[in-house]
Amino acid sequence: MTINNTETYELEYNEIKQYISCRYVSPPEAFWRLSEYKLYGQSHTVYRLALHLPDEQQVYYRPSEQRQAAARTEGRDTQLTACFKLNQSDVDARANLYIDILEYYVFNKQSNTWTRRQRDRQIVTRMYSTSPRNTEKFHLRMLLLHVPGATSFDDLNTVGGEELPTFKDACIRLQLLEDDNKLQMALSAADVYQMPRQLLNMFAMICSFNTPQNALHLRKDNKHRMIEDLLRK
Repeated sequence: MTINNTETYELEYNEIKQYISCRYVSPPEAFWRLSEYKLYGQSHTVYRLALHLPDEQQVYYRPSEQRQAAARTEGRDTQLTACFKLNQSDVDARANLYIDILEYYVFNKQSNTWTRRQRDRQIVTRMYSTSPRNTEKFHLRMLLLHVPGATSFDDLNTVGGEELPTFKDACIRLQLLEDDNKLQMALSAADVYQMPRQLLNMFAMICSFNTPQNALHLRKDNKHRMIEDLLRK
């Protein structure tokens, strides 16, 4: 900043010079850049598939616009309900699990429909996770991971021609809950991104809402993960 004779102030600001002077480059980053290695790259595209119970899909709206948002989403399909309609009309799609649908079809966000994929892409598909505390949603996710070609929520609930009252009953009838392997898989998957205290809470919810066959054995297998923070202290 300079001051001239007329008592006016003039600011001399060089943005590029200031950026170079203030920016800190760590030794690993400096070595990486000097070696001309790639700083970033993308080999696969990650997609997340919607997961919700009947008429419980997420609706985003601004305050005081609840009615307009409800009117906009009425009759609009989500990825899941659109997949049901795809299975109703496309025989080839029925051979695929919900988690595998993106390998062969693309979801059009404008029309909220699935269309056949025209070109190959490297895709990693993820379905939204849910807590075992939400019993029906948890078992709906389990059914979607094992039952291909479902045409509706009622179709997922139907086993051997009999429509069962809950998704959990359907899992039991399909022998998906005959042991604690699924609960162990849920704890192992949660261990990747949840803290030990969260795993401990998840185990407590499993015991409360999922009635494992051998809760003690399940606890022993995951004990070291659930108390890892206590061991460090």
